[in-house]
Amino acid sequence: MEHPRSVLASDRGRFVAAGALLLAMAAAFLWQDLDLRLEYFVAVVAAASAAAALAGWPRMAPAAGFVGLIVCAVGGGAWFAGSGAPALLPGLVVAVLGAVAAAAVVYPRAKATNRTTAALAWYAIAAVMLVASWALYFRFLTLGIAETHVARRMVLTLTWLVGGVALVLAGRRREEPAIANAGQVFVAAAFAKAIFYDTTHLGGQLRVITLAAAGALLLGGAQLLRRGRA
Repeated sequence: MEHPRSVLASDRGRFVAAGALLLAMAAAFLWQDLDLRLEYFVAVVAAASAAAALAGWPRMAPAAGFVGLIVCAVGGGAWFAGSGAPALLPGLVVAVLGAVAAAAVVYPRAKATNRTTAALAWYAIAAVMLVASWALYFRFLTLGIAETHVARRMVLTLTWLVGGVALVLAGRRREEPAIANAGQVFVAAAFAKAIFYDTTHLGGQLRVITLAAAGALLLGGAQLLRRGRA
């Protein structure tokens, strides 16, 4: 990781720092002139974080960018949980697109040279996708087209579980722990939701089906992992 002083010691570093400062000031004044909602700030931070991760210079920029995306997911998710403001959804979508694009560019190189950045890339993907999928589910299913259908509550559990198991299998088979660890995040979230939410908010056959399907997916994943080691 490059020290900030070493970055500013070069002409290139000083140009980048000064240019970034001026662009940030221009963006701030534009925001003020357009009188934009505060919630859209999440989209700006997400876009800036993705740009930092993609920039690749200085060396600390990709890691800082992925951390920024994780902060967007956590902060934006908490903000949405408290306010339910639809204006936060574009920011979460930008965070998802930015994380995927940045990881696609940065991860292939980082997995061989910088394990921390490689891990952060996939943790960022896991964080933004978990939060964004929950927020979109809540906005468009819970408060939208499936408001009266209790079966919608099993959608996130099974979606997260399928995605998590697939990532764990892919990571283990390709011997890329960063991918497998991201998958474990999805599996843990789905397992926690099944235990602490689905058992109390679903009843009758839906509860049985959800828990049975989740258990079968995990056992199937375990069997595939076992075959992969054979």
